[in-house]
Amino acid sequence: MGDVIALILENEYFKLYTIDHNIYIDSQPIANQEKYVSDAVLSREEKIKRIDQLLEYFFNLWKVIESGHDKIYTLNFNIEKVMFHVPMECYFKIKKTFESLNTIFEKYLKETYVRVDNDIMKHFFDLILKLYKPIKPVHIYKS
Repeated sequence: MGDVIALILENEYFKLYTIDHNIYIDSQPIANQEKYVSDAVLSREEKIKRIDQLLEYFFNLWKVIESGHDKIYTLNFNIEKVMFHVPMECYFKIKKTFESLNTIFEKYLKETYVRVDNDIMKHFFDLILKLYKPIKPVHIYKS
């Protein structure tokens, strides 16, 4: 039997999906992201809404896991450039979402892998990890 893939959310910047016991948050290809850089194409408020939507779906996915699964998951971030366009206040929303999931992470998260494509993206994740202290191992690597 093959991998079970479930797409949870896809927007201009991100794709949230699962493959078996792995949860993925991937950025869309850079060429797609760059179409939405200008506030004339997608306003700052709309960009924030996309981040909020991702965080809401991410939170709800973990709540579903908590309510009916006994499996341990690995979280995978594959992020390119998109964090350049995330308004600063969203980092605090990310922190708050992760903190609100700590008890679920403690029970159902094995570890997290973060793949970045350059040193600047690594610094963005380092910033997030300064704001949010993970309770499970986080491995950041450059592709």
